[in-house]
Amino acid sequence: FSSKANADRLASELSRFGSVNIEPSLKNGKTLYRVQVGGFSEKSAASSLAKNMKASGFDGFAVALS
Repeated sequence: FSSKANADRLASELSRFGSVNIEPSLKNGKTLYRVQVGGFSEKSAASSLAKNMKASGFDGFAVALS
């Protein structure tokens, strides 16, 4: 999101799925806000959450961090 308020609003809605983090980053000189849900040790748990989010009308996907 380019708006922190929009990221905050989505984070509030997604908090029912687990812990939520808003990660700011710079892209082409502008601050963008990425909303992340969870933190899992198993990819299957993250994929299951993404599936539940989609069933509830949210778009999401699992990302593996190394």
